[in-house]
Amino acid sequence: MKRKIFLHGKLRNLAPDGLEFDAATVEEAISALCLQTKAFDPLPGQDRHQIEVLGFDTDESLITPLSDDVTELHLVPSMRGGKNAMGIVQIIVGVVLIAVAVASQFVAPGSFFAMSGLSAGMMGVSGAMMAAGGIM
Repeated sequence: MKRKIFLHGKLRNLAPDGLEFDAATVEEAISALCLQTKAFDPLPGQDRHQIEVLGFDTDESLITPLSDDVTELHLVPSMRGGKNAMGIVQIIVGVVLIAVAVASQFVAPGSFFAMSGLSAGMMGVSGAMMAAGGIM
């Protein structure tokens, strides 16, 4: 049976009017879409599109045969995950905070860079938490 796939969000430019495919499952429709539009088959080094199909939240629902009343599928960009450089920046800033906290304990008391033990401890904990956030 024919199913019309509508792309939403930043993907809409790939097929503004949608595309129609003969597919028995959501998986077949997405496979046909990937063959039709090379944007879903990027070259090495390019970002991949991560999508969700509205109304189909589990892996099992993607391979289950569709009923005849399902004539439209709506694909939206996924709002989770993704590649981002901010994680690396968080790790670097966290490590620097830890290093400053440790180094501040070895400078002469009364100098500009001296910190109390509590301040150094809080800075070290903040750095560790920032680095952990970057890793996550």
